Amino acid sequence: MIVRVFKAIIFSDKQDEFKSFFTKIALPLIKKQEGVIDTVIGLPIDNSSQEFMMISYWRDIESLKKFAGVDWRNAVIDDREKHLIKSVTIDHFMKFE
Repeated sequence: MIVRVFKAIIFSDKQDEFKSFFTKIALPLIKKQEGVIDTVIGLPIDNSSQEFMMISYWRDIESLKKFAGVDWRNAVIDDREKHLIKSVTIDHFMKFE
């Protein structure tokens, strides 16, 4: 199982817009991908943080590549959210059991 950890720092005046995009568009898009086992999103506890995160669990690397393409090690950023994001990090792990 592949664990994909996405973190984004959002421009401070764009938090509400990003939260709406993240929960109404990005999350459903990820959840419907073939090979996605589960997703967890993290929203800021208060307005002092501009960091949002999503952890997605993928059956295998092939499933992740079908979604993210050959550049799967990089974040998939929709054109509708580019202006909201200050910076992004993405990490991948193998689940340890």
